[in-house]
Amino acid sequence: MAKYVHVGAQKKQHGDRVAARFSTETEVRCRLYSSTGDVPDSRGVLLNFSMDGSYIVTRRAFTPGCFLVVRTIRYPDAPYSDANRCDQRSIFLGEVRWRKKIEDGSTGRYGIGVKYLD
Repeated sequence: MAKYVHVGAQKKQHGDRVAARFSTETEVRCRLYSSTGDVPDSRGVLLNFSMDGSYIVTRRAFTPGCFLVVRTIRYPDAPYSDANRCDQRSIFLGEVRWRKKIEDGSTGRYGIGVKYLD
């Protein structure tokens, strides 16, 4: 069973979402936001996004409350107009709101909910 770690607002059920979510399999790189440029990044896969945030799976256990710079490496095989029409961002700054360890037999994978900072 997945264990959620939350910061701030209560966990919402899928039916309670404020914004529609769009599925994808976009390859991304995540790194902690820092004033120095020598922060290592972690590859991940952005699995869905909305106007408010994204769900990303990565091997690094980013701590809820930290700030990330997320950069798109490769879009999935979909027309660019679809990603553009749904407001998918190519680079963004966001706050990790929650984290769950993915228990599927693989080693060290985490799902993180990232809220966009505007």
